[in-house]
Amino acid sequence: HPSDMAGFLKFSGVTRVDKEWVIDWLGNHKCILFIDELNMLQDCIGEDTAVFLKQHFLLPAGRGIVFSSHVASLNHELAEYMSSPSDRKIVTIPLPIIPSLYEARENFDMPDLAVQDALFLGLLPGLIVERKRCRGPTQRRMNAVTTYLGTIRFQMDVHRLLKTLITGDVEGVDTSLQELMDADLKDDGQTMILRWIPFHMEYVIQQIAFNCPYVDDHMRKCLSGVTDLFRQLTGLKWQSGDSWEALFLIVLIVRCLTKSFDSKVVPLGALTSGDTHVDYNRPLNANVDFFQENDPLAFVGGIPLRSWAPAGTPAISIYYPGHARFEDYDIILAFWDSDGKRLLYGYQLKEGSTIPKAFPNNEHFHQSYLIRGAAKERNSSVRLWQSVSDSQLDDFFGVSAVRWSAKQWRKIQQTVGISTS
Repeated sequence: HPSDMAGFLKFSGVTRVDKEWVIDWLGNHKCILFIDELNMLQDCIGEDTAVFLKQHFLLPAGRGIVFSSHVASLNHELAEYMSSPSDRKIVTIPLPIIPSLYEARENFDMPDLAVQDALFLGLLPGLIVERKRCRGPTQRRMNAVTTYLGTIRFQMDVHRLLKTLITGDVEGVDTSLQELMDADLKDDGQTMILRWIPFHMEYVIQQIAFNCPYVDDHMRKCLSGVTDLFRQLTGLKWQSGDSWEALFLIVLIVRCLTKSFDSKVVPLGALTSGDTHVDYNRPLNANVDFFQENDPLAFVGGIPLRSWAPAGTPAISIYYPGHARFEDYDIILAFWDSDGKRLLYGYQLKEGSTIPKAFPNNEHFHQSYLIRGAAKERNSSVRLWQSVSDSQLDDFFGVSAVRWSAKQWRKIQQTVGISTS
């Protein structure tokens, strides 16, 4: 306690705390050892230390260790050192989140805290308070990202990181970035995964786009687009559907960049092999104004029929004509196969369960998908649109973005007037 700091300094100045002292101090008493940021000691934790912790804080009845760590892999290392027939395993607890929007607004004196702002900040109390104080990126976060940028040597290194948005694979995230994420377990209760926090992921991708020399111009354009789309996840824009479109686009771009295709929403796996070039909002023929064109067919006519990629290489371009509101399609994906032939995929997004007024244009589009925030239990055909089911949409979003979806918005919105106390 701060009031007893003088006593502690006096104690630490005359007392040598070694293994024997700790064993004598423990005696036969019960004890829980609390360690904050154990990762700071990871270079000092060898087999001797781990065995000591195991023998004196895990095996005896009434004892245990509670620790925080910004490095998920540390759990595995400790478990390896402490391996034994005992079934006392490391229990991973996700970061604490706000119990309800009502309590966050009340406790933090933020009556205007929006659902999407809370989700953008991972529902984490610390980040919400920092946002209230209008504080920018911390030096610690900037240092973590700078360290990560120094580890990149190839564009595939960035692909590996981006793919963790879908998979949560711990091995895909450099330890320097793990403190910007939340650790959790898969449904099997055994496999650890990492979940991105939108507030941090936006900053990481922005820095890669601006400062990484190993990404090509096409990928840089995609990452810059993702950064802009993240900014649409906050504030009141979600009420107009902009955030729903932005969230879907973020995942669609990441899936295309990393070739993480599925069979329901972006079924390009069987059509691609080897390298696949991906771009965002380009190319477009010079006779079409991206920002002003409001005729969907004229816009589609501006997408080149022949591939823009090197011969023999598949290519993908994702178009989000946000300034030109088309009744038929919100997002257009153009795919050119290795022979340079073009296929168009169209997506119409509805934040709720609304059915489109217009029919899809099957003359120009190979597939047309209806993506609804309040998706039905089963996939179906709605006015000739392929309506994606709730489980298919969850799979598409992956382990992180599924926590940011319209379904989650509604769950949090329902807690506006609820106190858990």
